[in-house]
Amino acid sequence: RQNFVTYSDIVGADVERDSGSQSYAIKVFAYPKRKSMMKKEDRRLRVVKFFADSTEGEDERRAEAWKDELMKRVYGDEGVPRRKYLVFINPASGTGKAKSIYTTYTAPMFKQAKIQTEVIITERRGHAKEIILTRDDLLDFNAIVIVSGDGIHYEVINGLIARRDWTRAIKIPLGAIPGGSGNSLVCSLLHLANEPFTPTCASFSCTKGRSAPLDILSVHTSTETLYGFLSLTWGLFADIDIKSES
Repeated sequence: RQNFVTYSDIVGADVERDSGSQSYAIKVFAYPKRKSMMKKEDRRLRVVKFFADSTEGEDERRAEAWKDELMKRVYGDEGVPRRKYLVFINPASGTGKAKSIYTTYTAPMFKQAKIQTEVIITERRGHAKEIILTRDDLLDFNAIVIVSGDGIHYEVINGLIARRDWTRAIKIPLGAIPGGSGNSLVCSLLHLANEPFTPTCASFSCTKGRSAPLDILSVHTSTETLYGFLSLTWGLFADIDIKSES
């Protein structure tokens, strides 16, 4: 089997000492698309090791130099960007698997890409909006990643627009990981990126920093203004949708 991966599939790399040869190796983490007769198309982890071929005592330095050059090819001239993501997980969303989805698919990939995270488990309706409204350090985050259905995205968007610094806050990219019963936003984003609808592919898109503009709609009533995305429903359809959650 050839040690062959494309730059576009790589999320990160480490240098480690091989226990067998005692030489230093570059450990590359890549997620190529794969499809088999038994499984649908998805991105699956492939770990490839490249050994530094140099004189004794220079192995580690040579491996680090190769790794740095590789990351420049993957992410640009600056190499691996320093990134910090604010992550919201809704444990009550859908079938209640959001925490497991994040732990299994997303967290390991973020770690491989050297992305720092602050994870918040939402405790009640409106919790995410409250946090978005009150965080003084919100602009320090490079992205807000949401592991839930569409509801938490709605809360976060309304919280961003309600902030005093909303013109800057609304520019923070939003990441979507499917963890609810309604995952319309992440489904649309993955389709736009030509990616299969899976937690791994959603995590990969967030890790690589892929982004696309999102149109926001506003609804004005006599007492408030609300902001949404994708669709607007009222009457019978809205009642059915709310009842389906219970």
